[in-house]
Amino acid sequence: MNTLIRHSLAIFIAFFLGLSPSWAANADAARAETLLTSLHAAKWIQEGAGPRIVYIFFDPNCPYCHKLYQATRKFVGKEGLEFRWIPVGFLSQSSLGKAAAILAAKDRRKAFHTNEDDYGFGAGPGGGIPPLSHPGGPVLRALNTNLSLMHQARLWGIPVMAFRARDGQAQLMVGSLPPDKLGEMLRLVK
Repeated sequence: MNTLIRHSLAIFIAFFLGLSPSWAANADAARAETLLTSLHAAKWIQEGAGPRIVYIFFDPNCPYCHKLYQATRKFVGKEGLEFRWIPVGFLSQSSLGKAAAILAAKDRRKAFHTNEDDYGFGAGPGGGIPPLSHPGGPVLRALNTNLSLMHQARLWGIPVMAFRARDGQAQLMVGSLPPDKLGEMLRLVK
């Protein structure tokens, strides 16, 4: 098989398997930029305070989101890092109610910590906060906005981290990282 056919076949296979050849990286950069510039519309829970902001989409019942939560504990508020946790609720039957309970709470951060610190100890799977049975319209609209922002960026899995890197480029990370890799990534946050 000649070289041109092999390269064409490799690009074709990479495209259909969802692999990202280097020329497709611009699409991811544009998607990350669009998401970052639209996150002002999201409702989040803030941890830490500083100029180096990392946005994290999470589901209250997501085990990978919970692992990410645990891994971020030692970084919260350190070296100007601020985490903005954006709840969505779609993984399981109780996810929406738990996300609503967090956003409807008088102290969102405390409700978020209850969910994560009691993860796996509640009556149902996942997060430890009891689901809100009848969330009000404003809370449901906020959760719908959060999920819409994620889907407009064509992001379907969680957790999703979005941040601006030191070089000024918008970055996206889907999935959880091992704690040592998370530290490396957080050093890139502007």
